[in-house]
Amino acid sequence: MKSRIYWIFALILILPSFLSAQNRIQSTESLPLYEQEPQPLNLAELRKGIPYPKALRQAGVEGMVQVMVKVDAQGNYLDHRIARSSHPLLSGAVNPYISCLTFTPAMNQGRPVVGWKAIPLRFRIRPSQVESKTLTVICPRESVGPQAPIAKTY
Repeated sequence: MKSRIYWIFALILILPSFLSAQNRIQSTESLPLYEQEPQPLNLAELRKGIPYPKALRQAGVEGMVQVMVKVDAQGNYLDHRIARSSHPLLSGAVNPYISCLTFTPAMNQGRPVVGWKAIPLRFRIRPSQVESKTLTVICPRESVGPQAPIAKTY
C-alpha cells in the first residue's frame, strides 16, 4: 500500500515536468529551418530611434525585449510577437517601431521564403544619453504609391 502511494506521489511530481518538456520539443519542431535567416538591414538606426521610457529611465530600470519578427519572401515586415520582455513599458516602447524594419528574406534551397527572425533590443542607461532623441526612419510598409517609401520622424 505504501509503495503504491509512493508511486502515485512520484507520478504527480514527475508528470507535469515531462509534459512541459514534451510541449517544448513540439513547439521547437514546428519552427521552420532555413539555410539563411532573414537579416535586418536597418536595425542599428531603429535601435537609436526607440525612445527609452521616461519613467524607467528615472527609476534606473534597464532591461531587454526579445521580438520575433515575421518577414515575407521579399524581406518586408509581416508581423511580430514579443517573445520576452523584462518590463511592459519596454515592450510598449518597442511595438510601434518594429514594423519599420526591413530585411533580406530567409533563404531555403536558394529561394526566398517567409521566415521569422529573433531581434534582441537592450535598454541601458548611459550618463551621456540625451533625454529625447529624434530619428528619421524609412518605413516601406507605409508607402504612398507602389514601392514609394516615406520618411517617418520619431
